[in-house]
Parts: sequence; structure tokens; C-alpha cells
Amino acid sequence: MFELSDSQLFMHALQKAGLAQEITLCGSVLIPERVDDERLQAAANKVLEANDVLRSYFIEKDGKTYQDFEPYEERVFEVMRFESAEDMEAWAALYATVPLDYRVVREGAGQSFEGVGRPGPRLAFNVWRQQRKVASRRRELGLEGRKQTCFELTLVQLPEASGAVIKMSHIISDGWSMVLVGNQFLHALRGESFRAYGYQDFLEGDKAYKQSERARADREFFRGEWLRHPEPSICFPGKLFSFEGKRNSLDLDAGLSERVHAYCEERRVSGMNVFLAAIGVCVGERLGGDRFHLGSLSINRTGVAEKNTVGLFVSTLPMLMEVPADVSFGRLVLDTRERAFSAIRHARGYANPTEVYGNYFDLFVSYRREVLDADPRAEIREYFPGAFADFVELSIVEHSSEGALTMYLDHNCKVSDGEAMGLLRDVESVVERGIANDGLPARPPSRGESCLRA
Repeated sequence: MFELSDSQLFMHALQKAGLAQEITLCGSVLIPERVDDERLQAAANKVLEANDVLRSYFIEKDGKTYQDFEPYEERVFEVMRFESAEDMEAWAALYATVPLDYRVVREGAGQSFEGVGRPGPRLAFNVWRQQRKVASRRRELGLEGRKQTCFELTLVQLPEASGAVIKMSHIISDGWSMVLVGNQFLHALRGESFRAYGYQDFLEGDKAYKQSERARADREFFRGEWLRHPEPSICFPGKLFSFEGKRNSLDLDAGLSERVHAYCEERRVSGMNVFLAAIGVCVGERLGGDRFHLGSLSINRTGVAEKNTVGLFVSTLPMLMEVPADVSFGRLVLDTRERAFSAIRHARGYANPTEVYGNYFDLFVSYRREVLDADPRAEIREYFPGAFADFVELSIVEHSSEGALTMYLDHNCKVSDGEAMGLLRDVESVVERGIANDGLPARPPSRGESCLRA
């Protein structure tokens, strides 16, 4: 039994406030062959047995909140049968919008959550309406009366494919953990062993880190970056009246995707560096300034053990961007690479802050490759929960080993579809122009009316 981390306490506060839909992670994995139900069940149980954190429940006691694990017991997982992948994806897309209800044992007064204030009347009404919709979808899908849990795995059978739909609460998982569970499931299906590390092993090392000189230096790095620009970097101002959210997407054509990868290889930079630089150009145009913060997602795993541990490790690192008017795109990409390297090098310090700097930016950027190493044939898909908090996330995703790129913008109702698509198209335009001739100024030649302007 151990106390929750700061990130977990925030997730628990959202759950208690009735906002669990926002912290629901859901994805599917399919392999292009039929596997019998018995092998699927055995593989799913191996994953459940190997990862203690998947069997988590929580205890509220004496003003604290703790996490503990239920002992492993073999489970019979539900099997869903579909006529096509499209039918399965339609079901999974709806299923992803129904949050998990995890078990909480109350042994006295629980944690107080000072950071979660009481919503105003309009927001409170929309939260209530959102919860009514969730209850309706739960009835529609026959999910009432389910066992309280942080982890569900539903086995799926198609005429020529088999796999699973995986759902986890964000309080025990991040995106890397979802990929990790998918890889473990595929290894188990193939009869291969895999190594999973216990979450408590990480906690013991983390406790020692927090008391170290390295932790102090890491925290001071982010404090110094904040002091260089303490003003908020808010791209989408205004009051939030609903947590219902939406995902907009833009596929880059095959030619542009290939040119991006070729540019990265030639310049020895990552795709994340290129897109962060382009997004920085667009945000600078929107904010009308040269210096601002972006959020950069980090998996916050540095060793073999941590990379094979399911848990909530991810950090939303504040990255201080500087985009002078005359900087070339190539120079900006290299500067961004150095800034990203510095932030990641100190990332663990931001995951364990001792000072609260405040939410001074509202646009987060992530870059991920949706390919499972255990079986590159596997098709994976992430499902949007249909709700989002008071920030925006722009994700760049490689969908296959061929490297096709798609940009997603997940946002709340403050952001219109037109504004969301305008941002995605502007980023695409800056990337295309920049890699074509990275010696040209990164900023567009004309500062005319932009889709980004508020």
C-alpha cells in the first residue's frame, strides 16, 4: 500500500468530481489471423498476472489516498464477435466513451482536493448532462453492473482476425503503458515470454531520487525556464462551459510524409523536432510573440525496468520556445532539438515537482509511432473518449511501418472545428515549406489573416 503520486491524485480528483470520461484510455489490437478463444483467454490472463498495477484498487484513509493491488485470480474475459473490422471499430469508439469505475475503499476521511474548485452553474449543468449521456451509453452497451476495475480487456473475434480492445483508467496508465500491454498480449499469444516489472520497484527508486541532488537540479532547471518567461502562454482563452470534446484529424499525403522522413534522416533530427518547430511558428503567430511555452509529452522512462513497467509515468514538460522573426526553419529545428533534449534530460524533476508553477500553457504536443514491435502485422487503433479538459493536444502519429503521418487535434468545446482544422493546415503548410528550403525564414512571408488568429 503506497500513497498516490501528484499526477495520480489529480486523476483521482477528476474521478471523484464525475469527470472520469476525460481520463479513459482505450485502444484495439488486431492480428490478421484467427486465434481460438482458449489461446486468447490464456494470453489475456498472462498479462493480468504479470502486471500488479492492473489489479489496483484505492484506499482513502486519514486524509490520504493509497493504492494497493488485489491478488491475481484467473479471469474469464468477455469475447465479442464482429462481422468486420468496421463493426468492431464502431463498437469500440462508443465503448471508449464509457469510463471505468474503479474500486475505492473508504476507511475515514479521504484526501482533500484543493486544486479542483466548484464549477459554476453552467459548467455544473453540462457535467450533469454529460454524465447522463454516459449512463445512457452504458445501458446501451450492456455495461451496467460491471466489476469495479482500472483495467478491462475485451477479446474480439472477426472472420479473419483476432485481438482485443484494451481500456484503462489514466490513474494507472499512460499511452506508453497501453502500448506495453498490447505488446505483452501479442508476445503471450505467440507463446513468447516477456518481462514485466512491478510498479513498487519503480516507487522505491523514485523515493530515493526525490531526495537526491539530481532531483534538486532537475527541478531547478524547470524553475529557471519558467522564470525566463513566467507569463501564461494561452492559445485558447475563455471560460470552459463543458468538458465534452472532439478530435479533428488531417492526413499528410504520402509524398509529404516521405519528404519529412527523408529530411529527418538527412538533418539527423526527429520528426518531433520538425513538428515542434512548425507548431512553434504557428503559436508565435497566434500569440504575437517570440517567446512562449509549449507542452511536450515525455514518456519519462529512462531504464529497461521503467520501460517495461505499466504505470502513470508520462510528463507534460514545459518547453520554452523562442522563434525570432528572422530565424530560418533549419536553425529553428536544430534549436528545438537542443531544447527538447534539455527538457527530456531533466524530465523526472518535472514529474515530481516541489513547487507549483501554475498552468501557464494550454497546447501540448506529442509524437508517436503506432506500431507494436511484438508483431508488426498487428493493426492498432486509439479511440477518443469524447471528452477533454481545459487544454488542447496536437498529436503527430506514424500509423504504419511505411511511416504515413496523420495529425490529430483533441480539444474541448472552446475550440471550433474551423479553428482546429485551421491550426492543423497551418502546421502542415509550415512543415511543407520549411523542409523544401530550410534556409528560408521559418515564419510565413506574409502575416496576413491567419486561421490561427483568435
